[in-house]
Amino acid sequence: MVIGIERFEVLYNTKLKVWYTCQNLSETDYVTRKKAYQEPFQLEAEVKLKYDDERIRTRAQLGTVHFMEGEFYKIMEYTDIELNGTDLLLSFIVKPLYPVDRKEAKAKLLDSRKRKLQLEVF
Repeated sequence: MVIGIERFEVLYNTKLKVWYTCQNLSETDYVTRKKAYQEPFQLEAEVKLKYDDERIRTRAQLGTVHFMEGEFYKIMEYTDIELNGTDLLLSFIVKPLYPVDRKEAKAKLLDSRKRKLQLEVF
């Protein structure tokens, strides 16, 4: 199941590269944590790279998802950019990503299977 479209890039005027956040609906062995946080929960993170490092494109782009300290986080917005000699220090707000609730995931999987088989329940 596609949870969200993170970003896209146009390649050579005829191709489009798209990054998605997805969840495998056939796997239900996880703990639903979203219910534990009532308010929008976010943290501040930072990365330090050389100013000409190619990883800036993959590690510090808005909308990218990263695995840090056992959790998945999505970069939401930049908060600070510092240049210290040849090092670039980027600070940004990240929010944790949670899987879709088990009941919702099962319902979506069942609905998807019905559509593939073109079944209707009367």
